[in-house]
Amino acid sequence: MGEQHLGAPTETEGLRPIRGPLLLLFCMTLTLFVGLNILITSWMQRHEADQATDAARRGYETLLEQTLNQETNNLSGQLDFIERDETLTAAYLAEDRDRLLKRVKPLYERLNRRFDVTHFYFHTPDKTCFLRVHNPPRHSDRIDRWTMNTAATTQRESSGIELGPLGTFTLRVVRPWTIDGKLIGFLELGKEVESFTARIKDVLGLDFFVLIDTSRLDREQWAEGLQMLDRTPLAPWGALDDKVIVDGTLRPIPHALLDWLKKPGLGADKSRHVRVGNRIYNCALVPLFDVARTRVGEVAILLDQTDMIRDHARSSGLFIIIQIVTGAVVIGVFWRVLKRLKHKLDASHAALAQARGKLETRVAERTRELATTNAELREEIGHRKQVEEALIEAKHRAEAATEAKSRFLSSMSHELRTPMNAIIGVGEVLADTELGRDQVHFIRILQSAGDDLLNVINDILDISKIESGELTLESIDFDLSQLVEEICDMLAIRARTKGLDLALRLGRYLPKRIVGDPHRLRQILINLIGNAVKFTEQGYVSVEVSLEETSVPSAAEKPPGSQVALVFSIRDTGIGIPEDKQEQIFESFTQVDSSTTRQYGGTGLGLGISRRLATLMGGTIEVHSTPGLGSLFAVHLTVQTGKDETVSAPPAEIPDPPEKRILIVDDIEVNRLILGEMLLEWGMDFAEAESAEQALTLLNAARNAGRPFDILLLDYWMPGMDGLDLANVITQDLDFADLDIVMLASDTLIMDKARTQRIRLAGHLVKPVKKRDLKRLLVGFTQIATGPGTSSGEQGATTEDDGRSLPAARILVVEDSPHNRTLIQAFLARTPLRVDYAENGAEAIEKWNANAYTLVLMDMQMPVMDGYEATTAIREQERTEGRAPTPIVALTAFALTADVDTCLAAGCDAHLAKPIRKRDFFRMLHTHLGAASPPTAEHPPQEETPPMEEQSEIFAYAEPELLPFAQEFLDTQREALEHLRALLMDERFEEIRRLGHTMKGEGGGYGLEEVSVIGAAIQEACELKAAQTIATLLDRLDTYLDQVRILSKS
Repeated sequence: MGEQHLGAPTETEGLRPIRGPLLLLFCMTLTLFVGLNILITSWMQRHEADQATDAARRGYETLLEQTLNQETNNLSGQLDFIERDETLTAAYLAEDRDRLLKRVKPLYERLNRRFDVTHFYFHTPDKTCFLRVHNPPRHSDRIDRWTMNTAATTQRESSGIELGPLGTFTLRVVRPWTIDGKLIGFLELGKEVESFTARIKDVLGLDFFVLIDTSRLDREQWAEGLQMLDRTPLAPWGALDDKVIVDGTLRPIPHALLDWLKKPGLGADKSRHVRVGNRIYNCALVPLFDVARTRVGEVAILLDQTDMIRDHARSSGLFIIIQIVTGAVVIGVFWRVLKRLKHKLDASHAALAQARGKLETRVAERTRELATTNAELREEIGHRKQVEEALIEAKHRAEAATEAKSRFLSSMSHELRTPMNAIIGVGEVLADTELGRDQVHFIRILQSAGDDLLNVINDILDISKIESGELTLESIDFDLSQLVEEICDMLAIRARTKGLDLALRLGRYLPKRIVGDPHRLRQILINLIGNAVKFTEQGYVSVEVSLEETSVPSAAEKPPGSQVALVFSIRDTGIGIPEDKQEQIFESFTQVDSSTTRQYGGTGLGLGISRRLATLMGGTIEVHSTPGLGSLFAVHLTVQTGKDETVSAPPAEIPDPPEKRILIVDDIEVNRLILGEMLLEWGMDFAEAESAEQALTLLNAARNAGRPFDILLLDYWMPGMDGLDLANVITQDLDFADLDIVMLASDTLIMDKARTQRIRLAGHLVKPVKKRDLKRLLVGFTQIATGPGTSSGEQGATTEDDGRSLPAARILVVEDSPHNRTLIQAFLARTPLRVDYAENGAEAIEKWNANAYTLVLMDMQMPVMDGYEATTAIREQERTEGRAPTPIVALTAFALTADVDTCLAAGCDAHLAKPIRKRDFFRMLHTHLGAASPPTAEHPPQEETPPMEEQSEIFAYAEPELLPFAQEFLDTQREALEHLRALLMDERFEEIRRLGHTMKGEGGGYGLEEVSVIGAAIQEACELKAAQTIATLLDRLDTYLDQVRILSKS
């Protein structure tokens, strides 16, 4: 057995003949692949660099040509001015060189400063220089340049770049100077090309050097010119064999570039990488020609390709590593196969070697397993360490990104709020002036739109909270119908400007009030309706609020606080959305495609925010659309009904109108459907027509049948014959004298147009038509032009303080925006305050030192010196001089808590956010000036209202057709008064405020102006929870109800 063991083949003898050649083959193959990759990558890098350089070369040539054309036009324009100067012409014709120089010298200096003009000549008709304005001692020499010869030959203006004896290129414009068709000489302007080479570098982002053939220059003149111009040569005359470098954008010139330029055989198609410091440039030559198309040198273009080369190197290195790792894996697999073969041979050898061989093999296998386990364990530890380091780095990047985002949102808030301050403030100022009904309506819409835009700004600030899941929603009672109607009123103007109809349909069994976040719901609806208007060019946009089908049967039986499923449907006839894009549009900053953004504008953010808000409210947004036919967006929300409100049909505040025959004329089917549903609810007999021609046919047919129509609901905007044209035809026909025509239009001036054209109209309803407005008009034909709740009485119902009770103090307003200064000036116009203004912090400190101010209003974002620095300087000066602190109120558009804290830390006493609200502004003045008591909970700000005269009766006047309803309204106010007193005992201020709002909006419409004034005062007192003031106002209402008597205006 010992002989057998000694005679068995060993491991080296069995494997060496196979392992060696195969390992060599694998290594050669791997080396071949790596080398091939290096060659291909190098070729691709060189090819891409050459393409980039060619593009830079073409861009340089194009931009140089464009720049020369532009500069030529500028110089030509200056020659127009010079040629028309009669003083210069007289001095030149008199051959008075001194007088000409004295007159033209200031002009040349101005041209040099403004347009970099360096050459200014007057030449005689025989091309002799009469005067060099830039070098007066030198004259009377003959000019033999190409531009001069061309101008003399063609008798036309000649221009182009020419190489001067000093080695500089000059753009020259030579113009024949004629008077009454007779040539008296030549005018010439020129400027060095170097004056706009820096512009070319900035535009193209590349460097370059200008090389001139030495055969084109005289060395002594070149050296003399450098000394005269006080310039240092980029390279000495002999640095290159046959060229000299006269201009360049890199100083000093890189030695590597000089080495490349010295090589023979360079041409426009040759390029090379040159390293300058830690940057790598690809260099190429561009031929340089003068105006005569004579080649005078080249331009060496240097394109920085450092980043591209590094990217290529990184990619190549990664690919080589992958190849090496792959090769190593293949070798490892092969090695493992050989090991298995070895194991089999060892097993055979061990069987022959008996127990000792088996034991040695087992020990060797255990040793290898242990080594493999240890290696795997070390690899796992290393991998986990790398993961931990990557997580730490990602955490740091996320924190940095969050901080940058907060800074951005804070800055953006300031930039947007500053102009919004002027917009909203001016709206408040206009609201305090004497306005008509239409103007009040538009001012309300302006203020509402301004508030909505301000809410959008705040919503953008909440994006980060939405993404982090920290956004909180309000949960308050609000009037659902009023919210939707206000939104439609605001957006109806935008729809009208595009020639669109905006229709509103409110379901019959909607809850009057619901619990939720009205601001977020308003934002969702404005986004969806606004998008529908934006992407619709013709047709209509309809808004429908209804109950889910599952909620309708039992809705009327549910108690307050019950959940109800609502659907807000916005339908349009716009461009539509492809099915594969319907989910994409809800992604932030995304629209259907780039052409949509170009045509319609927008950030693509609104739908994304709307869906997120709907999700936070526990709802969903669905979209159904067909390209070219329109879209339907449906918002599904489950809400609770408001307190003390039932889900039922709205209360009959106005009696049902008497039965009449009504004809609806509107070319939009959905408008006819909505009006028809309203009339059907009241039991009206009605018919529909989609055009003026069809309406005339129905009117004549009904008249001939003995059942004429009583009322015509007529749309103003219709194709072909519009509403006014049809009304004019009907007005001319005496058979329709008893027909009451009601115009439906978004244009509140429609009644004025009708009166101008002598067209008889019985009334006018603003679109989208609201059920209450239509019902009231059918009952009494009241012309409601400003929507529900707005009347002439509302103009006098304001209770805002105008500042007349303030003391005669002196204050300083520091504000850089002229719009905001104008706004504050308008706010303070009726106050006894003396106001000084400063436009920056430095000016504010100067005025503060010169005058004694009771209060300083300080904008925090200003040029020169901002409000933070100015406030800190004032506080420091007060401490050093022992002066009493002056109250400083910060005015800033920053709305974040951290920004307010920064203002207070700088030394401000208080903070007032932009846009500035008038009520908040005067409340702040009362607080810091301390004359009249500032508004408190027990003493809300309100206008001085003198007590009613001691008389037995007060007369109010109503329209004749409203007289019975005005009396009915007056009778209901007694019940409302008792209800208000009961609510006051329980301190239910929100319900009192709602009733006050109703009184404010409806009283003036019936001629009861005092009811509107008291309602407005109650509404504001409820916001401050001033119970004593409310009780006083209720007593005032009680007295008024006892004394008032309603009479007809006729």
